[in-house]
Amino acid sequence: MSRTLLVKEEAQPIVPLSDLINIGVSIEWNDQGCKMRHAGRILPIYLDEGCPVIGLTEGLDLMRQVEEFHERRARLRMAVMRVAGGEELPADHDLEEVAPRLIERIPGKVRWDPALVPMNRRLRKRIQKAKTVIIHLSYSGTETSPWDTHGEDNMLILNIEIKRGMDMHNDHLFGFLEQLCQSGRVRGVYAGPPCRTVSLLRFQQEEGGPRPFKSRDGIHRFGLPWLTALEQAEADGDTILWLKTLQLMTVALEESFECAVALEQPEDPARWKEDDPELHGGWGYPSFMSWTETRQFAERFGLEFVHFDQKVLGHIRKKPTTMLTNMVTLRELQGRRDTTPDPPICQTGRVGNADPDDQRGPGSPPKI
Repeated sequence: MSRTLLVKEEAQPIVPLSDLINIGVSIEWNDQGCKMRHAGRILPIYLDEGCPVIGLTEGLDLMRQVEEFHERRARLRMAVMRVAGGEELPADHDLEEVAPRLIERIPGKVRWDPALVPMNRRLRKRIQKAKTVIIHLSYSGTETSPWDTHGEDNMLILNIEIKRGMDMHNDHLFGFLEQLCQSGRVRGVYAGPPCRTVSLLRFQQEEGGPRPFKSRDGIHRFGLPWLTALEQAEADGDTILWLKTLQLMTVALEESFECAVALEQPEDPARWKEDDPELHGGWGYPSFMSWTETRQFAERFGLEFVHFDQKVLGHIRKKPTTMLTNMVTLRELQGRRDTTPDPPICQTGRVGNADPDDQRGPGSPPKI
């Protein structure tokens, strides 16, 4: 599991440089030799016949961190196996096909570098002192003032916002968040991951939408065959953010089933729109909420899919929405719909949260 080779004879421990990079060690070669940095400090190494060498105590500590990295990746793979419904992945399982590109990018750094976590010392101290932490993954939303001004004593709402430099693709930031969830102080994780690559607007090109990125089922839910390298990278990025969100919520719920979670997406078009192969080209309407990984995650923790229209909450458009949650207050929205006509759609070609008029950005949670 930890990919450490054990031998009977006495031998000098060796740690592959590629594994050191996995745990956040930066390596620089120049005319003077080799320099390594880790967790904000320079490692005391020297060269022996061109090979970097470090003292036994520190070397074994690095090896332990490497083993922890591989153990966490193995646990993640086992979790995917459980999601697949058995102890072993079927040979044709979708995630098995894309594992090298996607699965290994989900977990954060075991030994995250504080210098690479975009939080100042003041914020980190507030997090340490808080008895209760709520993690709000706003991704690309711009309106965070209701979260920033909650005013509750001993409670901190941590806004993870890309405009503040907090990118969930940052392995050090995500490792920090995973560790925070393991502390037992996280009592809520709220998220609305980007839906731009599964937006229904991609099947409405005559109305100004861009071309589709994903199918509904099968291997092509990770990217249709005609995507360019740049488009595939965007599709992979959103897939990673979705799986990272499920992973973070899993860590929080495993620590405490009392943790409140709310995961928002546009409602699966297959629930409210007539199937139209001419529209989607036979690929089906894509939706993260229809994924096997999502449904197995919901079943494992007893979460409910809550379907409603945001117009009943004051939005200008109907915006069919789904929240995957264990929160009683959100469950009260189940089935609430609005039948009044929507205003005309502005022809902008923008792909956001299935609504080109919505200025809150793709993936933002609804204003509840």
